[in-house]
Order: sequence, then C-alpha cells, then structure tokens
Amino acid sequence: MSRAGRSWLVSEAAEGEPSVPFSTTSSGLRPTNHTGPPSIRDISLQEAIHYSYVLRWLRNLWRKRLTPLGRMCLILMVFFGLSGSVSLAMPLYIPWGFLLVLLAVSRLTSMRAISSVQITRHPIAPASAGQQLSYDIEVTNTSHRTLYELEVTEWYLPFSMTTPEGWDYPRITQLGPGESVKVRMKLVCTKRGSYTLPQMAVMSAFPMGVWRGLVRQRQETSFLVYPSFKPMLSFAVPHSRQFQPGGILLSSQVGDSSEFMHTREYRDGDNPRHIHWASWARQNKPIIKVYQEEYFVRLALLLDSEWTDRKHDAPFEAGISLAAGIADVLSRQEYIIDIFAAGEQIHHFQAGRALAHLDHILEILSCISAAPAINWEMLSASLVPQTSQFSSIVLVFLNWDEPRKQLIEKLHSLGVSPRVFLVREDAPTLSFPSDSRGYVWVLPTEDFSLLPAFGGLQADALDAAS
Repeated sequence: MSRAGRSWLVSEAAEGEPSVPFSTTSSGLRPTNHTGPPSIRDISLQEAIHYSYVLRWLRNLWRKRLTPLGRMCLILMVFFGLSGSVSLAMPLYIPWGFLLVLLAVSRLTSMRAISSVQITRHPIAPASAGQQLSYDIEVTNTSHRTLYELEVTEWYLPFSMTTPEGWDYPRITQLGPGESVKVRMKLVCTKRGSYTLPQMAVMSAFPMGVWRGLVRQRQETSFLVYPSFKPMLSFAVPHSRQFQPGGILLSSQVGDSSEFMHTREYRDGDNPRHIHWASWARQNKPIIKVYQEEYFVRLALLLDSEWTDRKHDAPFEAGISLAAGIADVLSRQEYIIDIFAAGEQIHHFQAGRALAHLDHILEILSCISAAPAINWEMLSASLVPQTSQFSSIVLVFLNWDEPRKQLIEKLHSLGVSPRVFLVREDAPTLSFPSDSRGYVWVLPTEDFSLLPAFGGLQADALDAAS
C-alpha cells in the first residue's frame, strides 16, 4: 500500500509543515487518516501542540537543529543577554557576541558540508498497531567531496507515531563522492489507519558540532497500519452448507460461471453459450458443456461502526480488533466471508476462496472510521436479500437497542443463525441477553483470543449439528 510521490529538495525556510492527507484507498472507504489535524472540537491539548506550526518549529529547533553543545551555547546567550540588560558594570556583551558568531558560523559551515545529498525512502510494509515498522532509506552523496557525520531522520511524524524507546536515528560516519548507503528506519504506531510520511531529512553538525545543517527532501509515502488483534486458535459458529448461485468460481473471481464437470450431447433448452465447439467439430454434432453447482459455507461478518465519542474510542477500536481476530481465524478455513461495515454508508466486501486473503480484510478494517449513525434501511436492503446464501452471520455491535434487536429478530425469522458480540463497557440502551445461546458481551479490555470458550458453543458439536 505504499506509494512514493514526486520528490524535490526543500529549503530550510519552511520547517515541519504537515503532509497532504491520503484521501482514498482501493476499498473505497474513507480512511482513518492521521496525517492532518482533526476537528478543533475533538482535539486534545497534546494534539494541539503537535499540530501547531510555531511549537513544532521550536521543538525541531531545540531537539534536531541544535546539538547538546549548541543548546548550552543558546542557554548561555540568553543568560548573558538578560544579565547584560540589567547592568553594564560587566561587559557581558562580549561573550554574548562570541556565542552569536559561533552559532552563525556553525550554521553556515554545516550547510555547506551537506548541501548535495539525495534521499530516497523505500516502500513501507504494513504492520499492526503497536508493532514496529521497519523500512530502508537510501542516502546518496551527489557532490565531489566526502561528507561526514550524517544523521538520517523523518522530519515530520503523525501524532500517534514515534520512534522505539531507546532507539536513535541512524548515523553515517562517512559517505564518499557518488556513494550510496542504505540505513534502517524504525517507527512505532499506536493506532490503526492510513498514514503518510511527507519528508525525510539528513543532518550534519560537521565540522564545528554546534549546529546541524539540514537537507530535507519531500517524498510522500503512504501505508497502512492494521488493527491489533490476537490470533484465535478456533472460533465456533453455527453453520451449514448453502447453495451458491454461480458455483465456486463465482466466489473466487468476477464472472458468472460454475465448476466444469464433463460434456454431453446438446438437448433442447440448453444454453447455446455452453456449446463446446471443439467437440462439435470432432463429432459432427452439437456438444454442450455441463457445470456442477457448488454448495459451501458462506459467512457474513457485520461490524457496527456507530460511535460518536472520539476522545473515548476504546470500545470502537476493540470492536474492530475483535472483527479482525474473527476474520483471521475464519480466513484460515474453507469459508467465504462477506464483510459488512455498517454506518451512514454500507460497505460490503467479500473474501475467502482465493477472492481475497487476510491482508485485504485487514486493509478494509484499518480504514473504517466511526460514523454518527447507522442507516438501518440501507443495511437491511444490502443484507437481507442475501441471507438465504449465508450459513451464519456474526455481528459485532457497540450497543444493544431496538433497531439492532429488530435486525436479529428478522434474521431469526429468515432461518439464519446469528452470533452476536456486544463490545461495551457500560450498560447498553436495552437489556442484552448475554445468558442466551449465541449472545456474548465482552469488555474492550478482554482477551479476545479466549472467545471460543464464551457462550457455551463448541465447534465439534456445531459441525455435527450442521
């Protein structure tokens, strides 16, 4: 999911501006984007500091541009300046002026020492939230002189992304003319979603060690962070094999076709499109191709995305993690999985039987964003007509109210066996039947890998019953 944008060198004048948000995905969902500032009503104090241009410029000046020696010089300059403004008895303007000249000369010499560098970021492979992202950055010396003491860094990181604890940005001691070196970059992201890294930078404090010269290069690289989940060893759902119009090939690719079995002579009423022309030419009579319709297990996974409390989104994220764990264990079996993301718009995706593997499912789940309400009329129009083809439906709800209760009752009336999970900390709108078979109430902090033991459902018994 990574893409490298157009690259060009950036001057020192504009430091730390945010990147252009990554607006679309292959799945068509509006992604959970963490490259730009959120709504001012939902923003926290830490996020306000992070997205403030002035505060970010001051932070980069203190942490990145000044070396420890440079910070000491700056502190002494402030001290001498304040002391000299109070009394003229001591000529403190002399050390103040010396430090000012030292900083100015250090900035000029460090910029000249690093002026010709080409930086290229390699594609970033997706990782789960909380795991480490590792990728390569290639640094090339395009000048005719040797460069010393280079430090490679990402100039602007999204709010929920940081470097691993105790890890420092990679350094290059020496880089000869025309030489290229690859360094390994490591980042940690705490939230799922789509991200864009806008700029890379190479810094060097050579030769004076006071001010780090800077060359920034813009290259927008987008990637996904999957929701975190613990793999389940098994997951029991009541299911039976259902007839699927179009057969197995229809479930594996676009097209209207069943599994080819054999040929026979043409009969009145056969579809002329199924004529086997090669056999007709050999036998001098019309021959028809015979297809066998397929019966197999097709499951639906419905994810409730109605959530309005952005500052406390732990239940919503836990619901997505639960859905990812369920999809993971089901994708390892011979099931077709239909994923429904229920919000103001209903998104429907199909996976399994070679149509899409787990990575595609995780890409979908990583881009789902919370919605203020669910369009129940649209959900029923999308889900109910296909219930005859579903062996079972797994529903992950964030609340239990009258519309959700009516949906479950309607599924029961259509002969579908739903399994309902409620992910919530406080009491739902209506009383949830957690003691009933197929209904499970889990807390956002629970270990979802133990879910097969919940609700008294055993996989062997269910398979025998089906």
